[in-house]
Amino acid sequence: ELGNLLKAIKNPFGNLNLIFKFIFSKTSNLFVCPCLKNVDSSLDEVGYKLGKCVKRFSKSVNKLMMKYGKKIVQKEFLQERIAEIIIDLYAVYSIVAKINELIKTKGKQNVSYELDIWKFFSSQAFLRINLNLNGLFKNYDRIRANISDKVIK
Repeated sequence: ELGNLLKAIKNPFGNLNLIFKFIFSKTSNLFVCPCLKNVDSSLDEVGYKLGKCVKRFSKSVNKLMMKYGKKIVQKEFLQERIAEIIIDLYAVYSIVAKINELIKTKGKQNVSYELDIWKFFSSQAFLRINLNLNGLFKNYDRIRANISDKVIK
């Protein structure tokens, strides 16, 4: 992708379309927040939070890939955080879909117990997601690695 952009920049007027496509692909997520559609209004707030987390995750991974490139495979602590974020995002999304289906079939008043459990779980998941997103850039990975190296020796 960057290689094509570099070639396009050599003849910018002849390749405006390619240049604008690249710019749009890299900046469109700055203006659009992925939100859930067709969910019950009681799920709107969590759907919005989920969309914000997905957007932040996408930008963070893009930033990490720009910083580390192929060397990211050597960053085990970053990979662990990324995996935990993906698991929590998937879990929250899956439960939103399940709760939404329950509301449609049984009615909101008949799933209040499930809604309470789900709200508790999702609030905890969002705390973990944000903690891991923050940890992608501000962490104690070097200290952790040094400690583990010393333990092994």
